Amino acid sequence: MAKRILGINPGSKHLGYALFQSSELRDWGVKYNGGTWTSEKKKKIERVYLNLLDEFKPNYIALKKLHTARSSPELRESVERLKQFCNARHIPVYEYPIQYFEKMILSYNVNKKELVDTITELYPILFNEAEKERIQFKQNRKRTRERIYYTWMFEAVALAHVCFNQIDNH
Repeated sequence: MAKRILGINPGSKHLGYALFQSSELRDWGVKYNGGTWTSEKKKKIERVYLNLLDEFKPNYIALKKLHTARSSPELRESVERLKQFCNARHIPVYEYPIQYFEKMILSYNVNKKELVDTITELYPILFNEAEKERIQFKQNRKRTRERIYYTWMFEAVALAHVCFNQIDNH
């Protein structure tokens, strides 16, 4: 049976995802969940998680591990719900801190631009998204606290890539 790995980069405004079937990148994107935390937003994020699980039927989840000091209690709670959904479906969840998967992919400067470039080299099909990311980066250079939109997706691809290699080597 082919491995189906769903990489998820959770966020309070953006959620990046990437689906691998065996070693092939099959789908990717970003879901927008903007706005302040409300019960409706919480339900919307849970629906996004459930829709991804239903649509892609993954065998594994590669999840970006949240940094406790840099994530809200609401976001941490929504990620716990995702883990519960996966547990109920018997889908193993592999969590990776950002430093780990960046280190596994990058052998030099660890930054978002290099991650995007390296992932695009590995998966040239992402060239258009990388170009959009470069344009946004140039436009938002002075706003360093803002995350660029497609970075969420590139990190999800990196997560799934690292998870696939880890599972494939065991």
